[in-house]
Amino acid sequence: MVWVPGETAGKLWRVTAAGITGVRDVPAGFGQIFDAVQAELGLKFRAAASKLFFNDRYDFGDAAEKIAGRVGGFLKGGFEGETPVALHVTGVPAGQAWFTEALAKSLGLPVWTAGDAPVPVAGEWAPAWITAGNAIGAKAAESAPAAPAPAGPAQAQVVKPSTKVVGLPPPAPARAPVQPVATVTTKPAAVPAVKKPVAPQPVKSTPVKEPAKPVPGPARSKPFPWVPVLLGLAVLLLVTGLAVRLMKSKSVPEKVVATAAATAEAPKSVPVAVTAGQAATLPAVLLESELKRDPMGYKGEAYQFTVSKKGVLLNLQAEGRGTPWVRHLGFMRLYGVTTMSDGTRVARRAGDMNSPEYQARVVKRVRDGLMVFDAEVEHPAFLLTQTFVCLPRSVKVEVRFKPKVLKDATGPLDAIYGVHFDTVEFTKPGAAPAVREGEVVYDTKAGPLIVRYDPGFNSAGEKTVVADPALTSFVLATAGATTERTLNYEIVLP
Repeated sequence: MVWVPGETAGKLWRVTAAGITGVRDVPAGFGQIFDAVQAELGLKFRAAASKLFFNDRYDFGDAAEKIAGRVGGFLKGGFEGETPVALHVTGVPAGQAWFTEALAKSLGLPVWTAGDAPVPVAGEWAPAWITAGNAIGAKAAESAPAAPAPAGPAQAQVVKPSTKVVGLPPPAPARAPVQPVATVTTKPAAVPAVKKPVAPQPVKSTPVKEPAKPVPGPARSKPFPWVPVLLGLAVLLLVTGLAVRLMKSKSVPEKVVATAAATAEAPKSVPVAVTAGQAATLPAVLLESELKRDPMGYKGEAYQFTVSKKGVLLNLQAEGRGTPWVRHLGFMRLYGVTTMSDGTRVARRAGDMNSPEYQARVVKRVRDGLMVFDAEVEHPAFLLTQTFVCLPRSVKVEVRFKPKVLKDATGPLDAIYGVHFDTVEFTKPGAAPAVREGEVVYDTKAGPLIVRYDPGFNSAGEKTVVADPALTSFVLATAGATTERTLNYEIVLP
């Protein structure tokens, strides 16, 4: 049996060696699949269930059989009076093969795929479950001579299933679909309804009567028109596949996304306004899956990155781009001033994240429906706490800096916080970025890459934000200052 799911209902085809011999309506389509996913995983929105079903990265685990069992209950009514030997489901992508296997198991049937179908050779034909990939094969595409009609039961024995399907009996040699009489040619004539995949006419399933044995003779009827039938099936399956793709692309209606964005609460600890249109949270199941995937990394639909053991965000790279836009984010450096013998004052580096004293602890967790990384750094000269918040098209960073002893044997120290960029994706590497109130803008091949920070971080009369061609620096302390500082900024992707 072949199940052809539609939006809210579907069709069951009885397929034998003669092609489609019966069609039934069943109250089972992709809508019932999405309802089952939503119910078993406890999702709030049906749109989230449809998006999760087509997510190849999510492991449904034990829920797969429960989901398939719910859908199988809608199909069992279509099997009344039938003795199916295998099941095939059309329109389900390869990444969701788990569903077909679980559904067949719930119905007590094996799965048939195109790879299990016997291959037609000269002088014999064994039509099987046909997909868009094998419906128009080399033999059907060529103008091959018509296959001769079988002369009797002995010749019909060559039509048998693949050895991959255990227990599938060969078709009876005397059944009507393989007889070279008018009954065989007129029965498939009802197949032209297949050319209209939107609303094929159902055919009542009736038991096949055993006809009289064929009388051999020199006269032969016209060969069965396999090529038109195959072409019709191919068109039907192609249209079904396009319909599934269309449903997938529209699985999350705009009004549902808008509702989710409107109801999601912004993180209370972030004083900077959330970028417009980026407050929508992810479904809980996706967050749980990402939380377990890698405790020191993040991979979303728009970008990915890792966090080092020093608490520094590394290699922020957008989906589809060859190189990262941000190489290092959130590293600290200490600078001092040395007075030379001639009175010249020279700046020197007094420590950075590579120092043995630079100890960090990183925790990945979920906060307010968003994935976040908390990084705490303890250094003899300061305490640094950072939180990286993963938004759909940006990364928001919250920084708390508390000086302890910002000085060494030569005198007081400055504390500098930096964001280092990779300029390969920049349109003009080496060119200075555009600086505006609360923003530093770098021009990339994909559009503007923006460092958006709280304008209140600027101190009157001091240069607290320094924008270089490949580095944006924030001055957290100067001359051994002891004041605790707070910095909130956001990396907005093109």
